[in-house]
Amino acid sequence: MARLVFAHAPLLIGGCALLPLLASGCFQSDDTGNDDTEVATETDTTDTGTTDDTTDDTTTDDDTTTDDEVGTLPPNIDSFTVNGSLTPALVESASAVELAVEASDPDGSIAEVQFFRDGTMLETVAAPGPYVAEFIVGGDEFNGDYEFTAVAVDDDGLEANSDAIALSVGVTSAVLLENWTFDSGANDTAFRVEVDPDGTNVIAGGTIYVNDESRLRIDRHVGASWTDKVDDMSYAAAGMGLLSNGQTAVATWTVDDSYQSQLFFYDDQGVQVSGEQGHWTSPGTPMDNFEAPLDIAVGPDDNFYAVGVFTLTEGDASNATYMFKFSPVGDLLWAFHSDQSEELAAPIYAVNIDIGPNGLVLAGQSRPEGAYRLWTGRWDLDGNFVDETEIAGNDGYGWAIGAGPKGETVFGGIRYGDTDHKTYLARFGANGQPEWTKEGTHEGTGVVFGADIDPWGNTVVGTFEGCVLGFLSYNSCALWLRKYDEDGVLMWERTFDDGLVNFSPLLPLLGDLELDRFGYIYVAAPHYPTQDNADWWVVKVHP
Repeated sequence: MARLVFAHAPLLIGGCALLPLLASGCFQSDDTGNDDTEVATETDTTDTGTTDDTTDDTTTDDDTTTDDEVGTLPPNIDSFTVNGSLTPALVESASAVELAVEASDPDGSIAEVQFFRDGTMLETVAAPGPYVAEFIVGGDEFNGDYEFTAVAVDDDGLEANSDAIALSVGVTSAVLLENWTFDSGANDTAFRVEVDPDGTNVIAGGTIYVNDESRLRIDRHVGASWTDKVDDMSYAAAGMGLLSNGQTAVATWTVDDSYQSQLFFYDDQGVQVSGEQGHWTSPGTPMDNFEAPLDIAVGPDDNFYAVGVFTLTEGDASNATYMFKFSPVGDLLWAFHSDQSEELAAPIYAVNIDIGPNGLVLAGQSRPEGAYRLWTGRWDLDGNFVDETEIAGNDGYGWAIGAGPKGETVFGGIRYGDTDHKTYLARFGANGQPEWTKEGTHEGTGVVFGADIDPWGNTVVGTFEGCVLGFLSYNSCALWLRKYDEDGVLMWERTFDDGLVNFSPLLPLLGDLELDRFGYIYVAAPHYPTQDNADWWVVKVHP
């Protein structure tokens, strides 16, 4: 079987102001006996004004006034509404509050409209508009009373002020809003969930067991519904990414022992429109060695990044990581293989990826000889290594990573102990500096399976806790969601008691947690209503 070779595509990476001319007269003194006095007299006769003004001066002054006439009438705010009303209703859920202005100017044009919340500038919208702004409400930390105003500014700098409009917010956090579930009678597990910024497209991926064998399954729960998209030649929907053209990129691997990585594209109707497979391992790796892509992150330009793992040599348990950058149509832009890097301190095993304003962040394990450390690393969008952090102390595993709007990151996983293993959570600033850490105090074994940072800098975390260690499995776990502020102070927590979670640490697909721009939380997890039967399970929770 030939190794897939990707062709590296090239990376595509005055005004002036008019100054009014001031009139200036040129005067000659009338010396006694000077015959030129007649000239001055003629000039004075032509000018019906004062003798100090000349005909040329008057013409220049008139022209200047005509060209630079300044309007004296202020603009008008014809209408100003909040959520379409002068008396908007109580806001009871996370959403975008719309502020809208219609403005006009009787002797010129509108230059901009400024929006204010409680006297503080919220947004400025330049001409030609539309003059619309948003105030995003998230969780119950937004509860309270607000006053909104607007100012219209015309092209002469004159202003018009709106009347104030009052708005009250009273939302309830941590409320379960949706539960998408499915039971085929066999084991059905959702490992991944993806959501667009507005929450209008929610797709979950995972596995469904066909004849006791795992097969890829994808469902669309919000949007034009399509369900139970199964690919008999693929193991699981391990990595997914939503593209702005409506397509979904899915990374997986083959079910047979040839172990090839696969990349598929589904359109907005759930039809597979393209796909490819091949060996994504580094050159020289045996063809039949295990390989699996595990996660995808999509950038604002629709270029996307896939991370996965592979075994290095035949019969060797040591593992390495690959990371690829693809164009929106799946062309390879660059490739990284950890076994070929001279910058990493030790071999790595990366299982999760996210993208923030400062580049890529990965989570997994660092594997110096005889150790398995919690690990996170950073790369820029061109594939250049930035830095890495290996967590000192007991061994562990990094399962979760999330990047925030200011470049901050949250990293989570499991810290191994002598008997039970505990959850581990750390937050880092935009420059990689540690901000705070939290280690579990729960009973039994626990793991952070998902973590992200919302638009306001709060950290949202999903954990499995109270697990019982089985043979190559963690059983009877409870699922917890928690939200912390920027300083690591707990804002709220909730658990789910309608089923338990079982998972195997051998497969680095525990579950997933994603946020939309309003802070709504989407979670996928291996949910077991009974101990031996997993159901497809995805939830949406209010921030």
